[in-house]
Amino acid sequence: MPSLSSNSHRAVGYFRVSTVSQSMERHVSLETQAERFASYCQQCNLVAVKTFTDTDTGRKDNRKEYQSMLRFLEDKTADLVIVQYLDRFGRNPKEILRRIWALQEVGVTVCATDEDIKEELILLVRAGLAGAESKKTSARTKANMRRAVAKGAHVGRVPFGFDGIRKICRDGKARYAEFVPNPTEAGTIRKMYELVAKHNLGYKAIADRLNDMGCKTKDGKLFESGTVRRILGDAAIKGTLVYGKRPRPEYKGDELIVIEKFFPTILTEHEWAEVQSRIAIRRDKHYHGRALISGFLLSGLARCGYCGGSMVGKTNRMPYGVYRRYLCRNALAARLKCPHANGHKAELLEKTVLEKLGGYSNRERTLKLLARLPPGKRDIENGNLGKDLKDCEREFDIHLRLLKEGRISDEQFSLANEPLRKKYEILLRRRKELEEEAQHHDKLQAWRRDMASKLSTFTEDFESLPFQQKKAKLIWCVSEIRVFKDKPVEIHLRDVPIPPVR
Repeated sequence: MPSLSSNSHRAVGYFRVSTVSQSMERHVSLETQAERFASYCQQCNLVAVKTFTDTDTGRKDNRKEYQSMLRFLEDKTADLVIVQYLDRFGRNPKEILRRIWALQEVGVTVCATDEDIKEELILLVRAGLAGAESKKTSARTKANMRRAVAKGAHVGRVPFGFDGIRKICRDGKARYAEFVPNPTEAGTIRKMYELVAKHNLGYKAIADRLNDMGCKTKDGKLFESGTVRRILGDAAIKGTLVYGKRPRPEYKGDELIVIEKFFPTILTEHEWAEVQSRIAIRRDKHYHGRALISGFLLSGLARCGYCGGSMVGKTNRMPYGVYRRYLCRNALAARLKCPHANGHKAELLEKTVLEKLGGYSNRERTLKLLARLPPGKRDIENGNLGKDLKDCEREFDIHLRLLKEGRISDEQFSLANEPLRKKYEILLRRRKELEEEAQHHDKLQAWRRDMASKLSTFTEDFESLPFQQKKAKLIWCVSEIRVFKDKPVEIHLRDVPIPPVR
């Protein structure tokens, strides 16, 4: 850095606040920054040639005045850039260092009036702290929003299917205080439910049907598959407010906030669960396209027990009748792929499968067959994790005390805590995995109880349904049917829990 006692050095001032009225605890208002700049120039005998002011967040690097300053400096019209604090220059540590080093290459030095950034190591630490400050601010904002939601406030747009009623709050701002069903949009959601649960259609097919009916989105636009997916995946349609769907790792304790009966109910819990289960089934690669609209009941379910290939339905029309058969796709393609020539009369195979499903009419027996014991080691591992996490926290506290007492430096503190931080992150991830496993197990048990109840009345309900609904019900209960020539069919019941809210 050139000597500041020389009167030949030209200085540029850069000032930034996030909002015009900002005046934070470290006094970084525009007026204060301008005063610090003028005082610094006078004290160090610098020539103030220009100032640049931004009113924008420091997380953005495309700030208008910031970019103007960089272009101004490219012409070597100044020797120094003066800021009050490094976080005024930016909040992204990598961007701060990259810009400072690039300016140094053209003979421009960055100085802070209220911070010492002479050494590169200190600069890196300060840059990291500046970035951390941005994360803290964002975390505080998010925490405030979470507290407001937990108290019953709604954040964000009004969900599809509802109208929001605004009321003036104590702070003079209008906020949504009540939600009522929008008759038109609620009717559209009911149509979506029918198309999913009764006709087994996917997102695009539903969007096409709704557009043909003249239905519109909340913005008055045509439906797209993504719009249908978001609406059917929003728990608001069953009356539940869910906040914090995509928590970030840096926000500790960001579990979902779930408030039941927050909105009026459009779909019942049973209808919501049915929609989610059918959507989950459609994610399976075997149940797309022709398998779902085929005139054969077992399409997409029946598979050859020898080669694993799908059993496709074939119809042969003869002068003396129509023959419908299930044949192994691999055997049809080439004998070497499946030499067993596995084929069955459609009516006979379908009857066999339905009779076997009818054998699950005893609910208690079925429940025993579906029951699974939870992993025995989970509770023990959870306890050990808690102990290891406390040990890490205790060791960190020791390092922090040594730092405060001046017995170790900032660099030594960072080096000592790096392996500790990595271990702590691994332990936290494992604890989260165990919690998710426990939630998965609970949902799996609930799913199996529901499956046992529905299988107990499967045959009785099945007979009264139209063909396409029969197929949808069968796919909901069965994941795969293995077909052999020389032994009975194997039916694999669907063992998938209802997916969590996303």
